[in-house]
Amino acid sequence: MEFDEFDFQKGSVTDRDIAGFMRGKIEIEEPVEGRHKMLEPEHIEKEPESKKTPRKVPMDKIQEINENDWGLIEAIGNGSGAFSSEIYKTLRISGSVFNRRVEKLIDLDLVAMRKAKIKKNRLNYYYLTELGMDVFATRYGPEENVLDVNVDNVLEMFKMAGWTFEAKGDKIELNIGKKKANIIISNSQDREKIFSDLSRNRYFLCASDQIKNMVVQEAARKAKIGKTLILFISTIKDFEDKGEFEKIEFD
Repeated sequence: MEFDEFDFQKGSVTDRDIAGFMRGKIEIEEPVEGRHKMLEPEHIEKEPESKKTPRKVPMDKIQEINENDWGLIEAIGNGSGAFSSEIYKTLRISGSVFNRRVEKLIDLDLVAMRKAKIKKNRLNYYYLTELGMDVFATRYGPEENVLDVNVDNVLEMFKMAGWTFEAKGDKIELNIGKKKANIIISNSQDREKIFSDLSRNRYFLCASDQIKNMVVQEAARKAKIGKTLILFISTIKDFEDKGEFEKIEFD
């Protein structure tokens, strides 16, 4: 946590002062009809077939991919980046070069894009299509590393704010007066699990920036079939430092 600097006398800061500060920092939004509505089962996109048995990729697709294309596919597929500038800075290329390369992959139906709003900014988020994930698997294989996480500091922050919660496996059930939120602790690169978690959850604390990017990418994929999807997300480290979620609104 980062606290604003101020002068105080020893013993003048109470638990109530800290709790008041925490309530102002951590924001949980009340669900709004039509905005946070979860997809009903019949409208939920079917999860891709298991990565253990990928579909046969047409050779003509593979032959059209050069080494520069592979670099972009890898950066998106392994979660190195999710939005435009994040990806091309990772690859150390210019925005114009990135645009040319990603347009080619979109034309090949290997990459798709979804626009989203963060505060006053609008960003383009990129993710691999189902075919793109199969192409990715032919060269890099599935990545399903599970990271060890410790959320004790996060739980202590909630406790200091006077909120009640219950930790159940990879989920924190948080109650703030009339507001409730299920927060998923995302520590796996398993995209099928991430996609499934997004069907009923909108708050995510991620073990790494890489996993955070994967969650955002899967949210972009899911938003393609819905009207509006609002995601609240942070890495565990950033949440410990700032006490807030980043709000990403796909429309």
